[in-house]
Amino acid sequence: ANVEFVARHETSQVAGDKEQMERLRGASLKDKLVVIEELQYPQPLILPATAVAEYAKKFPKSVVIGRSNAANPKGVQVVSRDIASASLAAPNARVIFFSLPRDRCVGPPLDSMRHDELLRLGKFAEWVSKRCAPRPVYFLVPGVVAKGVTSTLSAATCAWPLYVDLCSDVVIVESDRWRKSPWARLDSLMAVWARKPLYMLPEKYHPPVELQSSSMTSAADVEAEAENKDKDCPLSFRPEEPLTVDRPVDEEA
Repeated sequence: ANVEFVARHETSQVAGDKEQMERLRGASLKDKLVVIEELQYPQPLILPATAVAEYAKKFPKSVVIGRSNAANPKGVQVVSRDIASASLAAPNARVIFFSLPRDRCVGPPLDSMRHDELLRLGKFAEWVSKRCAPRPVYFLVPGVVAKGVTSTLSAATCAWPLYVDLCSDVVIVESDRWRKSPWARLDSLMAVWARKPLYMLPEKYHPPVELQSSSMTSAADVEAEAENKDKDCPLSFRPEEPLTVDRPVDEEA
C-alpha cells in the first residue's frame, strides 16, 4: 500500500502541454480540479483568506527570541488548522496565487515564512475578503500547496502550471529577495503564460480605500454584485504598469 501511495504521484512529466490546456480553457474551478486529479497530480491545498486575516489581527508580533522576523509559532498553528484541499472550496470561490521568494518550488513551509510577509498577506486578506464578499476567497501559497513525501512534492512541482491556471489572479509579494529568487520570478512568467492578472503587493502595503457606489435597487443589480466576476472585481485601482524581471535561470539577478 505504501508503494502504491508513493508511486501515485511519481511523475517526471511537467504539466501544461497543449492537450491539457485545451481541456482547462474556460473550465470551472471544480472541472479544473477534476483534470488535475485525472492526471494524477496532487490536489492543491489552499488557505482561507479569513484565516490569514486573523493571523494579522491576533498575532501582530513575532515573539521568537533572536528572530524578529520569524512567524509567530502560535499563530502558525492556528492558521494551519484551516489548510484544506481545493476540492473542498465552494464552486464560486476565488483562488489567488501568491508568489513568494524561495529556494525551491514548494516552499517555504508556513512555519518558516517571514512574519512581516504574513502580516502583509493578512492586511490584504482582510481587504479582499470584504471586497469580494459574499464570494469566498482562498490563497494558494507555495509553501502550503502540497505536503508529503518527496515524490508528492516533485509531482506538485510538475503540476505548477496547472496550479497557476487554477487561480484567478497572481500576486507578487514584493521584496529584494523576490527579485533574487529564480522560482519566484518564474511565477510571474507563469502568470503571463496562463493569462492571469498580475499584481504587486508592496512592502509598505496599505489597503486601498474604496468609495461606496450608489445603492442598487434592481434585483438584477443585486444578483450581479453577488456573483462578483473576476474581471469586474480587480484587486487594485492603480493604472497598469510594465514589470521587468530578470530571467529565472539567472542566479545572480
